[in-house]
Amino acid sequence: MFKTVLTSLFVWFSISTHACDICGCAAGGSYFGILPRFQKNFVSIRFQFKSFSSMPHETSQDLGHDYFQTTELWGKYVPHPRVQIFAFIPYHNFKRQETGKETLIHGVGDISIISNFMIINTGDSIRKKWKQALQIGGGVKIPSGKHEIVQNNHMVNQNLQPGTGTFDFPLNLLYTLRKKQIGINTELNYTINTVNNQHFRFGNRLNTSMRVFYWRKYKSISFIPQLGATYEKSETNMSFKKSIEFSGGTGTYALAGFDLYIKNFAFGASIKKPMVENISNGLVKSKQKISVHIIYLF
Repeated sequence: MFKTVLTSLFVWFSISTHACDICGCAAGGSYFGILPRFQKNFVSIRFQFKSFSSMPHETSQDLGHDYFQTTELWGKYVPHPRVQIFAFIPYHNFKRQETGKETLIHGVGDISIISNFMIINTGDSIRKKWKQALQIGGGVKIPSGKHEIVQNNHMVNQNLQPGTGTFDFPLNLLYTLRKKQIGINTELNYTINTVNNQHFRFGNRLNTSMRVFYWRKYKSISFIPQLGATYEKSETNMSFKKSIEFSGGTGTYALAGFDLYIKNFAFGASIKKPMVENISNGLVKSKQKISVHIIYLF
C-alpha cells in the first residue's frame, strides 16, 4: 500500500512539474493530401518537420525551441472498389532546447489504422465534365509508442513523448472536384482523444484544408502543383479532469506543394507557413512545416 501511494505521488509530482511547460506539440492525427489513383494500392514513406518557439512566461524565463521530425511509413490497401484501408506507422525524433538544457527523445509513435468508404467516384469517364470523389471514414490510433519516458528523475513533457498512451479515434472526410486540368481538394480530420494511465488527456483536434491544383499530364508523367490553406484547432489538454493552462490553440496556414507521378512512382513535397495563430495563449509561435514523400503504387 505504501509503495503504491509513493509511486502515485511520484507520477503526480512529475506530471505537475512538467505539464505547465510551454512547448509545441507533435501529437496529431494523420493526414492524406491528394490521394493518387483511387483503385490502386500503395506504400509510402513520408518525412515531416515542424518547429516552434516558446516565449518566456510565469513558470520559465527561458526562450524554448522545439523541433519535431517524423518519418512515417504508411500505405493503402483496396479490398473493394468502395473501401480503402490505410495504416500509418510513425517514428519520431524530438528535440527541445532551453538555456543550458537540451532534451532529446526518439522512438516509434502510435500506429493508426483507418478505413474509408467511397460514396461518390465518377472516375475518368469521358461523359462526365466534372470529376468528383467523396469518401468518409474513421479508425483507431493504437498506443504503441512510449509515453512514460523519464529523464533526470522527471517525466518528460507529454508533448515530447513519442506516444500518448491512449486509444484515440480519428475521423475524416475527403472530397475532390476537378474539371479538365483544374481541381479542388478538401480534407477534414477530427480526432477524439481519451485519457491515459497518468490521467492526462490531449484535447480533441481538428484539421481542415483546401487545395486548388492544376493537373498536367505528358505521356506517363503527371505534374500537380497546388496552393491552399489549412486550419488547425486543438482543444485544451486535461490532467486529472482539470484544464491545463497554456494548452490548445488555433492556427491558419498558407500551403504550397506539388506531386509528380512517373509510372508507378509518385514524389511530392509541401510547405505550410503560419498566417494567423494563437497557440498556448500566444506564448508559442510555429515556423514553417515541411513534408516530403515518395509513393510506390501497385
